[in-house]
Amino acid sequence: MFLIFLIIWIIISAKITVEIVIVGAIISALVLLFQYKNMNYRPTLNRKTPKKLLLWILYALTLITEIAKAAFSIIRIVMNPTLKITPCIIHFKTKLTDPTLRVVLANSITITPGSIIVELNDGQYSAHCLTTEVADTLENSIFEQQLLKIEKI
Repeated sequence: MFLIFLIIWIIISAKITVEIVIVGAIISALVLLFQYKNMNYRPTLNRKTPKKLLLWILYALTLITEIAKAAFSIIRIVMNPTLKITPCIIHFKTKLTDPTLRVVLANSITITPGSIIVELNDGQYSAHCLTTEVADTLENSIFEQQLLKIEKI
């Protein structure tokens, strides 16, 4: 982890000099010490990081893809006013147990055009959807499936 911090420091600095490397090493050590003391960081917990990082990258790609698909769907509705929309509010429960991942799921649904999370209470979601087709995709969504894989690691 120390090397990752140092590499990030050097990349942000945009050049390599002895002073930058020394200052970067000191700051990297201090950040690592802070993590160890205040954030319960232990190197043994770090073994799962590469797989988890890959899953987060896949999640981000899925999110971007779903946002694009939903945006085109909304554009089709806006450009064709004769299409009937059927707004509805649905309630569903998630299998996620981690509160942070529950919020990530709620934000992912909200950022996707055509749906918005109205309430999140102990894993129970209330969502407003522009169409019933969108509502049908929310429960057991691709977002939840990928977040469940991340949670299991």
